[in-house]
Amino acid sequence: MNDQTLTDRFGDAEMLRNPYEYYSRLREEKKVFFSESLNAFVVCRFSDIEQVLQNPALFVNTPPSSQASAHAHYAERYYKLYDDAGLPRRVPVLAMTDGDLHRRYRDLINPRFTASAVKRMEDRLVAVVDGLIDTFIERGANGTGSVDLYSEFALLVPLFFFCDTLGVPRTNIRMMQDAGAASISLVTGALLDEEGRVAAHMKLIEYSKFIQKHIDRLRRDPDDSLLSHMIHHETRDGDRLSDQEIISMCATLNTGGNETTTNGIGNTLYAAVRDPEILARLNENRDLIPKFTEEVIRQDSPIAATIRWASEDAMIGETPIPKGSAVHVRLAAGNRDEQQYDHASCVDLDRSGIRNHLGFGYGIHYCVGVHLSRAEIRISLARLLDRLEDIRIDPGKTPIEYNDAGMVHGLQALPVTFRKKAL
Repeated sequence: MNDQTLTDRFGDAEMLRNPYEYYSRLREEKKVFFSESLNAFVVCRFSDIEQVLQNPALFVNTPPSSQASAHAHYAERYYKLYDDAGLPRRVPVLAMTDGDLHRRYRDLINPRFTASAVKRMEDRLVAVVDGLIDTFIERGANGTGSVDLYSEFALLVPLFFFCDTLGVPRTNIRMMQDAGAASISLVTGALLDEEGRVAAHMKLIEYSKFIQKHIDRLRRDPDDSLLSHMIHHETRDGDRLSDQEIISMCATLNTGGNETTTNGIGNTLYAAVRDPEILARLNENRDLIPKFTEEVIRQDSPIAATIRWASEDAMIGETPIPKGSAVHVRLAAGNRDEQQYDHASCVDLDRSGIRNHLGFGYGIHYCVGVHLSRAEIRISLARLLDRLEDIRIDPGKTPIEYNDAGMVHGLQALPVTFRKKAL
């Protein structure tokens, strides 16, 4: 299935850090591109993405056994690692399930993530954000201070709030971060060697041990936390989740709720700080922040891609997709499709239909935590603008580089200088 007209760069770290020019070529030259490195068909046009995500019966979320190497979460050869650790094996939940099984998990936690539920959380979220700003703001009290807004802020806001919401202590932040990164790397397991896949599973085993300990605690002594809710509330099927399902749910929420929101905060802050005109508009009018957030999520999507598998022989446009094939849906490419958006590569605060993008997914698997993610990004930016001034990219620590994770898109660091705003 070699494509002779366009080089496969999905194993190229430099492309993954800066993918948008390559995405543009894919949209222009190939409706559907087969990537040998991913062992998958790749779609980059908005209309093709829409076709795939609107057909969940034809393009499913659960990989067939033939794709175990390309999605190394659930390959049977890694089960022994969990057995040897005395832990339940990973099972697909939420985004990796379809139909009634997907609704089993989504319906259970959805009440905790509705718009009204998130609204009630906002005071606690502001406290988390302000607490993190407190750790560095005095550096700019008597002149210019500096901070890495990625590692000291964007990374920690969703992690701290997730710990508080889940009902676990904040003492294992690095472990949770490593587990999230491991989970994402296993989604595209074809890009890892065997040693890398085993190492990723060992990170998830460490996380599983942590969660199992707190399941045991909360089973004895329930509280109002999300983890306690998953333990004690009945599903739509009239039963309760097993420990195996709960641990897998926590791993999935850790990835979706932390990795993606961290990158959403980081990308949003970067877009604001690097553009003095936009930063000035946001400072003058906080009501523009929600619009700005939506535009950055579209224009520099923290969720770069999602994967589906063809449940039977299919067509995407004029391209045949054999049964069992993986389809990489490049959400970030669709979000910059000029056939869908005018001046798609630009942030436009006056864009009509500003929420009509793929940044939180599409269809029945639309991000369950979308309201919380939006609130975390919005409040993070607003409180920084409320408390800091003269925020600039640190000229001594450039260039700003993105990670090469592939499935998510975010910064390695965001070094800035600032001054503490006078009260």
